[in-house]
Amino acid sequence: MKKKCIRFLPLLLACLLLGGCFLEPEEGLYAVPKQSEEYYDLQNAIELALPDGAVYAPPVSGDNQQVVQMVDLDGDGEDEAVVYCKTTGELPLGIYVFDRQNEAFTLAASVQGAGSAFHHVSYVAFDDQPGYELVVGRQISDQVPQLMNVYSLRGGTLTELMSTEYAEFVTPDLDADSRQEIVVLHSGGDSQNGIAELYCWADGQLKREREVSMSVAVSSVKRILTGYMCRNVAAVFVASEYSDGSLITDIFVFRDGVFTNLSRSEDANTDVQTLRDYYIYGGDIDKDGLIELPMLCPMPSLDYDASSQDQYLVSWYNLHLDGSRDEKLLTFHCHTGGWYLQIPTLWQEHLVLTRSAVAGSTLGYRFLWEAGGSTEELLTIAALSASDLSALGDGWQVLTQKGETVYVCRLARRAVALGITADAIRTQFHFIQNDWKTGDVTTS
Repeated sequence: MKKKCIRFLPLLLACLLLGGCFLEPEEGLYAVPKQSEEYYDLQNAIELALPDGAVYAPPVSGDNQQVVQMVDLDGDGEDEAVVYCKTTGELPLGIYVFDRQNEAFTLAASVQGAGSAFHHVSYVAFDDQPGYELVVGRQISDQVPQLMNVYSLRGGTLTELMSTEYAEFVTPDLDADSRQEIVVLHSGGDSQNGIAELYCWADGQLKREREVSMSVAVSSVKRILTGYMCRNVAAVFVASEYSDGSLITDIFVFRDGVFTNLSRSEDANTDVQTLRDYYIYGGDIDKDGLIELPMLCPMPSLDYDASSQDQYLVSWYNLHLDGSRDEKLLTFHCHTGGWYLQIPTLWQEHLVLTRSAVAGSTLGYRFLWEAGGSTEELLTIAALSASDLSALGDGWQVLTQKGETVYVCRLARRAVALGITADAIRTQFHFIQNDWKTGDVTTS
């Protein structure tokens, strides 16, 4: 069962709802598209149900930011229309659910809540009954933690299943039972470290499991990712910033009925505690369905070239519950340029990186090959505008282009001797993608 969401724009409802539009041939070719009766019926039902002065107030973050969202809440196989709006008073945030009965939409249930805005909304299958539960996060104010409520539509009523304060929440399936759970992050009260709580469905209700501590304050969280850390082991990865600007990743798992932070577990034979890397987030970098974690590998430097100092490769690996690792990939990340290069593991012990001018003031990344006490050029990668291509000398080849920026490569004799080709470098060259959900940079 897959939920469907349909966007409403407050002033342009006629463009985006349930019915399809059609154009009649010839004389009707340039007519305004007509909406279905179902569309008008829902529009009228909404206008009748919403109080005077109500305005549409869609959630401000997350995947579901439509004013009207279509989802099967009661499990009858037909989608209900869920409308988010804001009025005035002590409980200004309203959720209105419209059900289609006898070919007409009617108001099935509604609930009012406190807050200044709907922050985040998820539709989650918690129990073994058909339909979805509604998880709603509300912004209260800048000084007060956000409030999350979980509702279930049963018997024509939105019944509240739980309510809690939160800073962040996600809804993964951590125990692989085809039902989702809620992981809530919030401040730790007297403790400087944040707290993670897990809510699972048990005995007909959402049950809170033992809370666990984060490694840092919840205000330091930069990115949250859910996925598999290794085969058949789902986890929540929370990357947070230390005061020195580096990152640490907390890894939350739920195994054998126990909720654990592997990064702080005394029982786990793992060195996850040392995952402190310069703004490189975990992600499925090799697209195998598992989340890889990054570890920095310092590159050797040259005494006579300052640009070779403090350069790193990134080793990506999957972590197992017993602390063992599966090494996956090796990369060089150019954060300022927005790209990374996959590095064959056989190169690792030989590579030195420097910066050098390639066209006027444009600097390139110059990879050197060190072996037997001697160092020689291997290849250089540079990014420049298309208009500057003519300023390059011989031997440069285009890797790819993004907008007005052209990425080029020059292979030296050592590269040719090792059988490295421009086509091979093209397959190893990738862009660092921007995560639209958080604005933080991720690798893909």
